[in-house]
Amino acid sequence: MTNPALGEFAPIVHDLVGIPAPELLSGDAAQPVPGSYLLLLEIAEPQTITIRKRDWRLPAGLFVYAGSAHGAGGLKARLTRHFRKEKKQHWHIDQVTMAARAMRALCFQENTECELSERLLASGRFSAPVPGFGSSDCKSCPTHFLEFSGG
Repeated sequence: MTNPALGEFAPIVHDLVGIPAPELLSGDAAQPVPGSYLLLLEIAEPQTITIRKRDWRLPAGLFVYAGSAHGAGGLKARLTRHFRKEKKQHWHIDQVTMAARAMRALCFQENTECELSERLLASGRFSAPVPGFGSSDCKSCPTHFLEFSGG
């Protein structure tokens, strides 16, 4: 089975999470409020990323990163940064966003990044390509970076 295009992927993720959320094509459209988000990424070519001095090979495909933005500027500031291609790498996800062919975001004000990633993992349609990615401060999630495996 081939993966859907990113535009077709957003409704799939929406349905699997089961929570209404606005879909954003850029960070500028986000509100400057605190909340959590799902960053949907399409990687066109295999990529190697380095996490804690270890290289991880990501295949071409569709991925989701669950994050939160509770600081100054909230979702608007965080997502605007994620959507920028030129930036100093600060977080591990920066390696992926800089290589992504396309990105979209879903924003949530009432749910945590853990709840969102747990819902997607529970669907059986996602796997954890890099254990601990984005969840180093989380005690319950194996990862906040998920690979879409179809199904």
